[in-house]
Amino acid sequence: MEKEQLVSEFKGVVEAGLKPVIDSVNELKSKVETLEKAPALQAPAIISSAKHLGYDLRKQGKVLREKMVGKAGFEALNSEENIDKLSKFFIDVIRGKASMQVGTDSEGGYTVPIEYQSDLIQLARDQFFALRECDVLNMSHSQLYVPKEATLASVAWTNEETAATQGEPTFGQLALTAKKLDGLAIVSNELLQDSVVDIVSLLAEQFSYAINQELDKQALQGTGVPCSGLMKGVVTSNSVTMATGSAHFSMITADHISNVIALLSTGYLANAKFVFGRNAAHYIRSLKDSQGRPIYAFPSAAVPGTIYGYPYIMSDQAINTSAVSTVEVLFGNLKAFKIGRRVGAMTLEVDPYGKFAENQTRFRVVTRWALGVGNEKAFSVLKTAAS
Repeated sequence: MEKEQLVSEFKGVVEAGLKPVIDSVNELKSKVETLEKAPALQAPAIISSAKHLGYDLRKQGKVLREKMVGKAGFEALNSEENIDKLSKFFIDVIRGKASMQVGTDSEGGYTVPIEYQSDLIQLARDQFFALRECDVLNMSHSQLYVPKEATLASVAWTNEETAATQGEPTFGQLALTAKKLDGLAIVSNELLQDSVVDIVSLLAEQFSYAINQELDKQALQGTGVPCSGLMKGVVTSNSVTMATGSAHFSMITADHISNVIALLSTGYLANAKFVFGRNAAHYIRSLKDSQGRPIYAFPSAAVPGTIYGYPYIMSDQAINTSAVSTVEVLFGNLKAFKIGRRVGAMTLEVDPYGKFAENQTRFRVVTRWALGVGNEKAFSVLKTAAS
């Protein structure tokens, strides 16, 4: 009995202590329910004439004023402005607007930090070939003259006591004139200070890549300044032209490729390579000879891809658009194309003062190159028809 009596007394004490809390919760619940129904009440205007989410705050504030104003513990509600604010809060609770979320800045989004990865997603980089495959010559001055053979010495069979036949070689020269190839970028000092990406290293890498790609482009598609490119009409003596009406890459055949190879003297074939663009490559990959054998060998881990046994270079700097009288494929020994290097070592120069008033830093690279075809006969080309 003593145990049951103690339990009963303890229960009574707990209930007596919780009763005010329970009463307060019930009272608050009743007030919220009253607020939810308040827009339908026909109450006279009190103070405020504002509306919030379609609710008339005059009606919302009526209950608060009657029940809470002047009571101990509710001194903050003596202000009409605070009554409106509390009414808005309860309305937001009822409507679900006050829930916090990342997606809305004012509801918590501002507290979530924005994060950036320091690794940059880069654009694709094409493989460059000019400085690797062509003959690169160092220049001490702005011009370099390279002597070259025009014709070879000749010999002849002669009879006894007959004078030898005269046959001296002839020569020419290739004039290389250095031209400036440079780049300039202006960067705000704030970006240099705040960026998670190493801007200076990125500029150096991009300038270097751009220079190499421009050299490739000039070697293939140069239009005269600083040079004429190998796919722009320089090669005239060794040219295969497709039949009339064949003015598209899709009309290329295995015989066309074979004839391009046959035009070169055997002395140029040892280091000869094909060069073409992506569109031409698409059609070349499907070509077969007269016996039904593919002429294209796909590259493997240790062996480069070949066409009729000769390596190829696929470059985005090659002509990549079908048109009449257009070179689709270049073939030959790229060592016969000369590149003079007057200032080739790229140095990223920094000028923090030229844009001092704007709080900017200038970055510049300056290189100097000379380009030219040393021997046009070392190359052959395949062209689309003239019409």
